[in-house]
Amino acid sequence: DTPLNDRYFDSLPDPVLARAELEATYPGGRMAHPVEMATAVAFLVSEDASFISGTSMVVDAGLTVNPY
Repeated sequence: DTPLNDRYFDSLPDPVLARAELEATYPGGRMAHPVEMATAVAFLVSEDASFISGTSMVVDAGLTVNPY
């Protein structure tokens, strides 16, 4: 959830409804904050992830497994 999202929603006829509809698609009920993405990246470049290779790390609050 960034200022770019805000500009997009503000361009729609009903920004509050549009945001609510999008956020309802996330099992967590909201979009990620930039720091949540940065935390995942920081982990991957840290020594804690030194043995991780050849895989994808999905950071989407369960969106890809949401059946709706």
